[in-house]
Amino acid sequence: MVAAKETIFITGSLAQTEKLSTFALDASEGALLWRLPRPVSSLFATSAALYVGSYRQISAHDLRTGQTLWTASLPLITRNVAYLLVVDNLIYARSSTAHLLRADTGEVIMNFTEGPLEATLQKWQIQANPEYFSDFADITLTQDTKFIRGVAEFRGDGVRAVDRQTGEILWQMEDGIISNVAATETVLYLLRRDRRLLGLDTRTGKVVTSVQFEPSPITSKDVDRGFMGGYYVAVDKEAGRLYAYLGDSAQLFAFKIVDDAEP
Repeated sequence: MVAAKETIFITGSLAQTEKLSTFALDASEGALLWRLPRPVSSLFATSAALYVGSYRQISAHDLRTGQTLWTASLPLITRNVAYLLVVDNLIYARSSTAHLLRADTGEVIMNFTEGPLEATLQKWQIQANPEYFSDFADITLTQDTKFIRGVAEFRGDGVRAVDRQTGEILWQMEDGIISNVAATETVLYLLRRDRRLLGLDTRTGKVVTSVQFEPSPITSKDVDRGFMGGYYVAVDKEAGRLYAYLGDSAQLFAFKIVDDAEP
């Protein structure tokens, strides 16, 4: 689940009898705006477009209408695009290999099939950050901080905050997180196993806001039944909105962010 321009984008279904698809909801009232008749493997939204990763391709869509702006085909060896990050008009994508595209046109700058990414970028004098290609972790960025979700050495499912200028680890939460993370410039949001929606100071990790959902906590049976993959948060920075989806109850909540901290 991602959000931008007062629109929420989800891969899932609106009813148990429906097949999986990707759809857009108006964030003010939850009304369905448009739908892609297929599930996709990754989503990323900016104020310019919704970027969609699927099997051997990446596409960009108009936020409010779903109109396809462009579609880029990837090499035959490519599998599902599982990771997308858009920074400075560049799309960093991961499938079975790594890919770099222009966000405004869909032009494929390079498909990385062999050798270290950093060495390849230097060889071809491409101005891109190799750290933004993620193998097994998701990256969320603010102006000053990088959040790495799913750090390999954590015993559980955690997040690490890193200063983007120095590379210094600022803080980390090693386990108990059941959702992705989403951030404004000052607050990082996530859902924990005890069904709390937390807002953490991006630079210190201190809890600045908390919302408790009932009942709690999520049990091991919930995890075994697959609910661990069904919890999401999304932030619409321009609209000042925070969204949380709870997979066990199939509920989507919308919050207004007050003073960039408290929902």
